[in-house]
Amino acid sequence: MTQQSPATPPSAAEPDLGDPTAAAKAAMKAVLIIDTVSIWSGKAVAWLIFPMTLSLVWEVVARYFFNAPTVWANDIATMLYGAFFMLGSAYALQRQQHIRTDLDRKSVV
Repeated sequence: MTQQSPATPPSAAEPDLGDPTAAAKAAMKAVLIIDTVSIWSGKAVAWLIFPMTLSLVWEVVARYFFNAPTVWANDIATMLYGAFFMLGSAYALQRQQHIRTDLDRKSVV
């Protein structure tokens, strides 16, 4: 069984994960990619507020002014709000604009 000499450089295609700086650089690159996707999707999903609001306004006008409620408007608003909430939460967490809740265990027990 032969051993490689320690002076042999690793190939450029494979990062040396034993090197802490290479692992840190790879992790930082992954975090940067995830943050970029979160920011982009958060800004894109924020536009869902407009069709949600329009469907709710349509439902109110149709129901109370024309006495012709729709079946679909409430469902559209509910689905858009669910998508807005779930997809926008990653953006809010990335921007640290979420609500934090602290619980004191001593006061509960």
